[in-house]
Amino acid sequence: MNILLADDHALFREGMALLLNQLFPQATIIHANSWVEVHQVIHQYTLSLALLDLSMPGQQAWEEELTDVMSVVTGVACIVSGSSSQEHIKTAFGMGVKGYIPKTMAMADMVSALQCLMAGGIYLPDKVWLQTTDFDTSSLLTWRQRELLTLLAQGKSNKQMAALLTLTEGTVKRHLHNIFRILDANNRLEAVNIARERNLLLNLGA
Repeated sequence: MNILLADDHALFREGMALLLNQLFPQATIIHANSWVEVHQVIHQYTLSLALLDLSMPGQQAWEEELTDVMSVVTGVACIVSGSSSQEHIKTAFGMGVKGYIPKTMAMADMVSALQCLMAGGIYLPDKVWLQTTDFDTSSLLTWRQRELLTLLAQGKSNKQMAALLTLTEGTVKRHLHNIFRILDANNRLEAVNIARERNLLLNLGA
């Protein structure tokens, strides 16, 4: 498993690399300190996870740099940035990233974020979710999460969903937590009602 760690601050990269090695000891951590190096890496390696800072030196605006990266990367891409700009967040998610992690977040939260992403989830800190009032966050749902929503609408339990989708119950619970945050739902019934209103349910059969 290859993980790209791209940031122009060596001290930050070293600290993140220690954390990544603890969480994913089987992973190879590949460092980059500019968008130029990022482009070199993504054409040389197949990545499971790409952690990208927006403010690295580059040859064009970060939006263009990220667009080029997302056209190549097949793994999970996540922004790790000192900026919490709502415009940056919306733009990045619109390009296909699956997470946005502020550099100021606590270590325990960083661990949860990375585990969420590697489990196939989407990550934004709670305080950032609360500020995305004019952003249709339902567009952030993955296909797997829409499958789970559809099974929820069919009345399936966590155990049944896990068996049907070949997942662990823990993974199902993490997905449901993310679904509730994305849809701003307090429980399963609210999530299903919102999904029906937004036409998010899939035709999986009964």
